Amino acid sequence: MTKPAVKITSILGALILLAGAAFHMTALTPLKGALGALEPGFFQAGLPAMWILPAVHWIFIAFMAIGLSRYKSKACAAVLMGFGLLILVDALINFIHVGPFAGVYMLALAGGGIAGLRRNAAQRGAGRLSRS
Repeated sequence: MTKPAVKITSILGALILLAGAAFHMTALTPLKGALGALEPGFFQAGLPAMWILPAVHWIFIAFMAIGLSRYKSKACAAVLMGFGLLILVDALINFIHVGPFAGVYMLALAGGGIAGLRRNAAQRGAGRLSRS
C-alpha cells in the first residue's frame, strides 16, 4: 500500500472515531434523564462518567492517529497499530455485551483504519522519525 493510502486510512479511521466520540458526548443529556428512574446512588452518579470516559479516550486516540500518520518511523507505525487494536477490542467488547449496532461497526471501521496497513508502513520506515 502506498504512503498516501496509509495516511488516508489512518485519518479516515480517526474521523470515524471522532464522530463516535461526538455521538457519545451529545447523548449524555438524554442518558442523565433516563438515569432519573434509578434510585440515587452509585449507578446514577457513576454512569455519566462511564459514558464519557470512552469518548475522551477516542478523541485522544483520534488526534494521536492523525498526528502520527504523518511520520514513517517504525515506532509511530507500532503505536498506531496498538491504538487501532485497542479500538478493535472496544468494538469486540461492545459486540459481545450489547450486540450488533451502528456504534460497533463504526468502532470496527475506525480501528481497522488506524491499525490496518501498518505493517507496510513500518517496513518502509528506516527507524527514523521523518515526515512522509
